[in-house]
Amino acid sequence: MPTPPDWTADPPPTRRDPVTDEYHGSEIADPYRWLEGDDEAVREWTAAQNEYADAHLDAPARDILRSEMRSLSAVSEYGTVEAADGRYFRTVRDPGDDHARLVVGESFEGDWTRLVDPNEWRADAGIGGAPTRSMSWFLPSPDGDRVAYGVAGGDERVDIHVASVPDGEDEAVLDDCGRVSRAFVGYDPASPGTVAWDADGEGLYYVATDAGPDGGVVTELRHWQFGGGADVLLAPDDRDGWPLVRTDPASGTLAVAFHDASATDWTVRADGEFRPVLADGDAETFAVFGDGRVFVQTDHEAPRGRVVACSFDEFRAGHVSLADCETVLPEREAVLQSVAATPRFLVAHYSEDACARLAVYDHGGVHLRDLPVPDASSVSKLRTDPDAEAAFYLVEGFDRPPTLVRTDLATGDRRELASVEVATPDDLVVRRAFVESSGGVEVPVFVCHRASVERDGDNPAVLHGYGGFRSSRPPDFDRFRVPFLADGGVYARVSARGGHEYGEEWHEDGMRAAKRHTFDDFVAAGEYLCSAGYTSSDRLAVAGRSNGGLSVGAVVTRRPDLWAAARCSVPLLDLLRFHRLGWARRGRPSTATRRTPRRSTTSGRTRRTTTSRRASGIRRSCSRPARATRASTRVTPGRWPPGYRRRPTAVPSSCGRPPTPVTAGARPPRPSRQRRPTGGRSSTRCWEWTSKKDGTAQTVISAPAYNTTTRNIQTASTKCQYIETVVTETWRSAVYCP
Repeated sequence: MPTPPDWTADPPPTRRDPVTDEYHGSEIADPYRWLEGDDEAVREWTAAQNEYADAHLDAPARDILRSEMRSLSAVSEYGTVEAADGRYFRTVRDPGDDHARLVVGESFEGDWTRLVDPNEWRADAGIGGAPTRSMSWFLPSPDGDRVAYGVAGGDERVDIHVASVPDGEDEAVLDDCGRVSRAFVGYDPASPGTVAWDADGEGLYYVATDAGPDGGVVTELRHWQFGGGADVLLAPDDRDGWPLVRTDPASGTLAVAFHDASATDWTVRADGEFRPVLADGDAETFAVFGDGRVFVQTDHEAPRGRVVACSFDEFRAGHVSLADCETVLPEREAVLQSVAATPRFLVAHYSEDACARLAVYDHGGVHLRDLPVPDASSVSKLRTDPDAEAAFYLVEGFDRPPTLVRTDLATGDRRELASVEVATPDDLVVRRAFVESSGGVEVPVFVCHRASVERDGDNPAVLHGYGGFRSSRPPDFDRFRVPFLADGGVYARVSARGGHEYGEEWHEDGMRAAKRHTFDDFVAAGEYLCSAGYTSSDRLAVAGRSNGGLSVGAVVTRRPDLWAAARCSVPLLDLLRFHRLGWARRGRPSTATRRTPRRSTTSGRTRRTTTSRRASGIRRSCSRPARATRASTRVTPGRWPPGYRRRPTAVPSSCGRPPTPVTAGARPPRPSRQRRPTGGRSSTRCWEWTSKKDGTAQTVISAPAYNTTTRNIQTASTKCQYIETVVTETWRSAVYCP
């Protein structure tokens, strides 16, 4: 076992230079405002923090893992499939490639022609000769004769290239368009993006972005055509939300959605003017065009989502409201994640207790069949082939590498086209527990480990979560997680409130005044892992990125006794000023302070106590994880402002309560999401299921609970340090606190 680094040395000090602001009559001192700059003092601070962190992270254990990580990198990866008029477009990254290539073919049995290969872009070669630019997205024209694709560098500003098919020759390049993306919510078929084709393939609509004054983002909706340049159609301001675009493939009609993560305002462009449509509800709506109708996925009067429909002519005229639409797929207990359409069918992607389900309906909403999806799995990159009435999608799970699937929607015939080839332990199991958190709410926690792992409280474990922005975190596969699991590690995922695992109510129960519920869920999950014997507080790490980094910062501050390590990546830690930073100025109501809120506002006191740097609940005398910070001086306009990356977590000010023991046992398979009456915290009885690699599932009764007591965290053991280094190598940590 390698010798662990010495964590007793303090990290480099951070200068405190208070700036005082007044919020709702309260004066708040911010000692780290100077770190939002990019002057020489900030660069010196960054270099000192990196030097300290690298001295600990560059441990001997990294050399032990390096060859294993390289072998895991040398596997093929497969992206989404896009069908366009008899042609299939897809991305493939072969072993040894730095980037995925875009290829096209007329069948999956035939040959594939290379269209775009970023690995050949060597003119600006970076470290090790690798290109510093990459292809960030692609979008074929409706007739399949052209493909638009985005080329981005380290600053994520995109050049739009338009290439002919099948020779791949560029016909046009639109330089420096900003943060143009294929789809706003991943590659969700119901979600529009910031680029769309004309129906005839002779032009593009796109939303150009640039850095605005005071750290904001300026957007312009443009229409570009071959030989005619780009015309500006709209220049919305910060209050309008982020503009997204979608076109009807038959008529070319443009629909624009102004989206702010909780609500969507639609307009349609017809006869040279923009007309509001579907504007009668403070709800999220995504429109999908199909065969003379418009299918609308919405949470209007349906927190878990439903699908309504109207005629295309009514939609184009702007004379239709959500109340006028016909309900096609009513709200059900499972949460509607997305919907895709073909000329005859609808494919609905649902989430049931944070696991994926797929169902096929006709356009009238008649259920035809369910598509098989393994337990404890997720579905992503759902796409349809209108000509063949088929669907493509990826299926994966904590113990299951991604597999590309094609399903005939008329017959249900299923075919696996490709799979990521990674060897995983044969005895990996996935359990799901429902753990009681604040207010009596039961929160799903997935736990993945080898069957041979004993619940003796002495296993290294990592708890990961997000809990924000209506974004679910279903079971997924990370090949770099495999060595940790193979060596006896325990990986856990908490479906914290603020996400979308149980619909809009789940989201709102973890935002604004209720944001602390997200942190409660993280703590409840950590306590469960300890009380159920998976691990102990001196073997447990917590990890999160972006909004998940906010949660990590909060729970490390609130409960330092519960964690031996933390990975807090690009966190949103300054909630009092979050709305002033970059794209957040366009309204992110999960955390930001909106000047004109859509729903109930929060008080300055609530925001102050939610902000993790000022959270109370921990004594200075409590032992807490050491802190090392990997920082960056690079500022990306409209992406990661300095306030995201350089905010130190404060030294806590008082001490919290010891963890509450959680009892595990049998429970019925359909948990209720209703709050229990207040007035006491009862022990939870957790129903769990185990999913094996062969796809079978069995109900299990967990072992007796282990009582959890407060522990003072002393210098970590050699074994714990080794595992912590594995975690660092696995996720290439930016901020890490063992």
